[in-house]
Amino acid sequence: MLDYAGTGRMVEAQVNLNAVASEVASLLDDMIPKRTRLKLLFTDGLPAIEADSSQIRQVLVNLVMNAAEAVGDQEGMICVATGMTNVSRRSLDGTFVVSRGFVDGPHVFLEVADTGAGMDGETRERVFEPFFSTKFTGRGLGMAAVLGIVRGHHGAIGIESESGRGTTVRVLLPVEAIQRDES
Repeated sequence: MLDYAGTGRMVEAQVNLNAVASEVASLLDDMIPKRTRLKLLFTDGLPAIEADSSQIRQVLVNLVMNAAEAVGDQEGMICVATGMTNVSRRSLDGTFVVSRGFVDGPHVFLEVADTGAGMDGETRERVFEPFFSTKFTGRGLGMAAVLGIVRGHHGAIGIESESGRGTTVRVLLPVEAIQRDES
C-alpha cells in the first residue's frame, strides 16, 4: 500500500535501467507462456537514474506479467524497450498520469508493449485503481503499485490500448536527481 501511495521507503542509488531490465527479462522469459515471445529493445548509452532498483524491478515484473496475461494462451509478443526522451508536463497532459514532483527535461523510459487483448476506454480509466481487476477476485494491486512507485520516483506513466489491438505502457523516470520530500 505504501508503494501505491508513493511513500514507500526507497533505497536510492545510481541505476542503469538497461542492466535492471536485462536482469529481470532473463527471469521473466521463464515465467511467461511458451507461445509468447519476449523481445528486448534497449537503447545503448542511457544515463543512470537515481532510483530504487528493487522498485524498478517490481514495475517491470508487474508490467510484463500483465502483458503475458493479456496475450493469454495465444501466440503473441511482449516487447520491453528502453530509451531516452525530453518531455514537459504540458506535452503529457491527458495521456499520462504525472506525479506531483515531475519536472520537465530529460527522462529515460521503460516501455512494455504486448499483442494481447487490449483494453476498452472504461478499463483504461480504472486500471490504476486499487483492487480493480479484470481478473478473478483477490487481485488488482499490481498497476496501483506501479503507479505509486512511479510517483515516488517523480515520473509519469501512460497507457495506450484499444480492444483487440494490444497495450503499450510507458514509464518515464527523470534523469536529473530530484530533491524528494521526506514527509
